[in-house]
Amino acid sequence: MSNLMVMCEFGGMGMIRDLRFEQKYIKDHRRAVVLISEYHQTMWVWMGNSVTMKTRKQPDKVTEKFTTKGYKVDGEVLGQNIGNIIIMDERTIDAGTDAEMMQNHQNFLAMMDSINVIPHSTSTHIVEFQEAGQAQAQPQGQVSTTTTLNIKDEALAGIFLISILHEFPDAFISRTSAGIVQIETSTGENFKFKVDQNIQMIQGTINQNIQNLYAQLIQVLK
Repeated sequence: MSNLMVMCEFGGMGMIRDLRFEQKYIKDHRRAVVLISEYHQTMWVWMGNSVTMKTRKQPDKVTEKFTTKGYKVDGEVLGQNIGNIIIMDERTIDAGTDAEMMQNHQNFLAMMDSINVIPHSTSTHIVEFQEAGQAQAQPQGQVSTTTTLNIKDEALAGIFLISILHEFPDAFISRTSAGIVQIETSTGENFKFKVDQNIQMIQGTINQNIQNLYAQLIQVLK
C-alpha cells in the first residue's frame, strides 16, 4: 500500500493548483483544498468560509476527476479509485448544523497532528506518511536544492499581478511548472501570462485601467 500524500487547491472554473504539503492550507479561510492520502485511502476536501460560490460547486467534479483519472503531479498519479471522500465546509462547521461534519473535522485535525511526513524522492509537492515517533531518515543521496529565481522577472510578475488584483480583487491565481501564471476571476475572466524580461500575454485581454496602473508602478520603482 502506498504511503504517499499530496495537497492541491481548486477554483470555481475547475482550475487546479499544486500546493506544498503545509497544514496552513487546510485551515485557510480563503482556500478550497483537497488532501489526497493513498495511505488512508481518503480524500479530505476543505472549503474555507471565504471561497466563492462557484468554487463551492466544484468539490464533486474535482474529486470525481481524481478518483477516475488520478491527480498527476511530479511524475506520480495519486487518488485513483479512492472511494472515501470527506467534505469539511468551514461555514457549516462554524454554524454547528452538521454534527457528522464537525466530528470528521475534529478527527482530521487530530490525524494531522499525529503524523510525520517526509519529502517523497525529489518531489516538491508529494510527501510520505509516517506514524508519529518514526525516525525521519534522510534518503541516501538526497541533496537539498535551491531554485534559482530571475529576480527581475519575478518582480515584474508580482507588479503585474497586483495591477490585475486591483481590478479583480477576488481572483484565483496559480502558476504552472513552466512559469505560466493563470488568473481566474470571480466574474469569469481568465488570463494567462509569462514573463521573459517583459510581460507576455497568452490568454485574455488586459484593460486600460490595468495597463495604466502597471505602467505607474513600474515607473515608481525605476
